[in-house]
Amino acid sequence: MFGPTWSKAEKAKLAAHVVNLRAGKFVASGDYETTPDDVRRIFDRHLPAELAKAKAEGRKLRVLFWAHGGLVKEKASLQYALDYIDSWMSAGVYPIFFVWETGLKTALKDIIVGGQRSTGERGFIADTFDRVLEKTLHKPVEAIWTKMKDYADAAAAPDGGARFTAGELAAFANSAGSAAEYYACGHSAGSIFHAHFLPTVAAAGGPDIRELYLLAPAITVDLFKQQLTGKIGAGKGIDRVTMFTMDRQTELDDNVIKIYRKSLLYFVKNACEPKVPTPILGLEESLQADAAMSRLFGIGSPSANGEIVWSPGSSESSGISASSSTSHGDFDNDHDTLNSLARRITGNHSITPFVA
Repeated sequence: MFGPTWSKAEKAKLAAHVVNLRAGKFVASGDYETTPDDVRRIFDRHLPAELAKAKAEGRKLRVLFWAHGGLVKEKASLQYALDYIDSWMSAGVYPIFFVWETGLKTALKDIIVGGQRSTGERGFIADTFDRVLEKTLHKPVEAIWTKMKDYADAAAAPDGGARFTAGELAAFANSAGSAAEYYACGHSAGSIFHAHFLPTVAAAGGPDIRELYLLAPAITVDLFKQQLTGKIGAGKGIDRVTMFTMDRQTELDDNVIKIYRKSLLYFVKNACEPKVPTPILGLEESLQADAAMSRLFGIGSPSANGEIVWSPGSSESSGISASSSTSHGDFDNDHDTLNSLARRITGNHSITPFVA
């Protein structure tokens, strides 16, 4: 059952590019429904048609699995997919969006606003206020953040939607052979989703992921190591990983709803995890403090398996390492970042660029 928000043509477009989940399972109600048959059609009908087209044009089919961040409502995530499907297709990339209905922004905002009231007006320096806010809000925001992480984990369970998708992907990839390539991108908490989804792809006998892109990843360093680090490298399941994230000063200059005076990643580090502070992969200071992560992402010396792009950085229109994000939530809408991703995936520096 579809909601009334979109036209028939828009619903058809969503059906070819979206896997909609709720609490990790297929959605049976709401703004948009995805069933197992809908996922089968993506891999049995839509992708084979695109594969034939790519072969006729003398190019590989390139498929990108996208996972949004953790503060996004279902309707906004679906609209985001609609807004960007055509741009990805024009760039030569077939996107498949996981909409996993985290929708925690309103709850988090209410808690932070309430915390501001309970700690009083800000009559002292921002860093002191932030520490008080982190301590005051730890338990309620931990509950919200844990619930979101549970959704990602549930998606990869035996009855989860991501697990089912991985099986369908494996069957398609076996048929397509070397004519298709596969990529994944996770923004913020989308990195947590992929930390569960990508191992299920390998377990299902699916294809190697050519490159995993992490945009301001909110995953803990420990979970990244547990789920993904051993799978990164040629022949291991994920050939390479590239992270786009803000440098330390830009993180410190960011804010969460203009109350918490650092980026969301700092709030996650200092308030959202069961044990705080907890190193978060997308924070420069966490990477610098961990020798294994520094080596993987090429901090200090180049790495064959990983790379990091600091934002804001180069905005060269034809570059593969351009990013202009100055706020945690910007990365998935930042066209310099998206153009860099498209160029990396396709190897084409003359792509049709993403535009406003």
